[in-house]
Amino acid sequence: MKTKTIRKWTAVLSFMASVCIFVAGFLTVKNVGVRADGEPQTATVETVEGFSMGYGAEIRAADGDGGIRFTVNVSSAAFENLAEKYPNYQKITFYTLMTRTDKFSIDELTMENAANSDYIIKNTATVQPDGNTVTSYKTTYVTSNAANYSVELAARGVAVVVDAEGTVHNVYATTNDNVRSMEQLAVSAVQSGKVTADTYLKKYFTAQSATEKSYIQTSVASTELALTLPELQAEEKVVAVFAGGKKLSADFTNGVNLTDVSAVTSSTLGDEKSVTLYTDKNNVYTVSVKTVTKAISKADDLRYFQYSTDTAKAFSGYYVLTQNIDASNYVHDYAVSVEANGLGGVEATSTANTGLTGTFDGQGYTIDSITFGQKNGLFGIIGNTTKDAVVKNVAITNVQFTGLGAHEVILAQAIPQNSYVRLENVYIHTPKITGNLGGIFAYMVASSRVKMNNCIFNITNVKGTTELNRYGSLASRFHA
Repeated sequence: MKTKTIRKWTAVLSFMASVCIFVAGFLTVKNVGVRADGEPQTATVETVEGFSMGYGAEIRAADGDGGIRFTVNVSSAAFENLAEKYPNYQKITFYTLMTRTDKFSIDELTMENAANSDYIIKNTATVQPDGNTVTSYKTTYVTSNAANYSVELAARGVAVVVDAEGTVHNVYATTNDNVRSMEQLAVSAVQSGKVTADTYLKKYFTAQSATEKSYIQTSVASTELALTLPELQAEEKVVAVFAGGKKLSADFTNGVNLTDVSAVTSSTLGDEKSVTLYTDKNNVYTVSVKTVTKAISKADDLRYFQYSTDTAKAFSGYYVLTQNIDASNYVHDYAVSVEANGLGGVEATSTANTGLTGTFDGQGYTIDSITFGQKNGLFGIIGNTTKDAVVKNVAITNVQFTGLGAHEVILAQAIPQNSYVRLENVYIHTPKITGNLGGIFAYMVASSRVKMNNCIFNITNVKGTTELNRYGSLASRFHA
């Protein structure tokens, strides 16, 4: 490891050997030199076949600082060509010149310019011929300054030959397409699939905050998931997706469609997994994927909680709203009411653990202007005998009723015996209730329990008869 400190950069240069095959011969190219007054001038420089820059560059994949690495190839034929061109030479010293291309072009990477500029790094390497193979030496620029990640860099090998008479000759490696920035290499790495983990790549990208969320619905059999994307820049495209540090299979034809859903599916309903998106604009976004039973994005999705037979369903999963819902053109109307479904009434054990027994999470969204056209409310029955059935983080506003007569309820017709319900961060508003049984629930059995935290029930106008006025808005009839 060799280190050189200059005013503009701090470079750490390391060398490593590798093997490949190359061809020999002579070449002469034009380059740009510098006159004594500092103005550029054209000079003829020498190069030989078998002495060349490797194509492109490599990204530094170590933890910590970022870096870029360039490779110089020196074949055994290159030594033979140098010996033929400079018979009985005394010494050959190999160098790598490296610069930022906003200061010097790759054609201006000369020993003369390196002697007169702090923007060119020069370092030596020890290279020996190795039969008919090519020995490669590598030069790495390492930086802790993220501002350097977007700067394009170029490198060029130089063989400084001292001939038999003591004259010094500079022979340059032929250049390939090896002008690169670290960010460009990072994008190429994730896009090409050459990396399977992003642990060491995030440092090269500009982090962008994102709050978008996608949902895996266990109630829908699917092996693919279209991710909800953050707002991208003009012409910006996602080129790679990682989760848990590993690259995921995805189709980028139209947005981002994950083809390996299992990698982002949580074993616990309601849990989220973080997904990292890399783009061709050197940006990285983090979004989340939440595993739920049902994602509700429109009013008609609420029909999922209805039942139309004499056997009530049990909704034991995790159900979420994904946005605010305008339900002004929707009527939540069960075909069969809880009271008439043959379950034996709210006091019977047969009603327990039916209806909503899991979690309904509004995620801070609102259901507005919903109309109930049956006596069951939103869930029909609610409660769980072993744990809380939960309704949380939701506002239900401007609730209306039609054709119900006596029963005007909002969440559920009944909480069965020995059942537990928890309401948390819930706001419910209806302009009026006129039936004799109504409120948030219609019936509660004395053995059931309701826990409430940060809940507001705003019933503006109560015109019900005795039972509603007696027990208030939570429930209008209690059973012993």
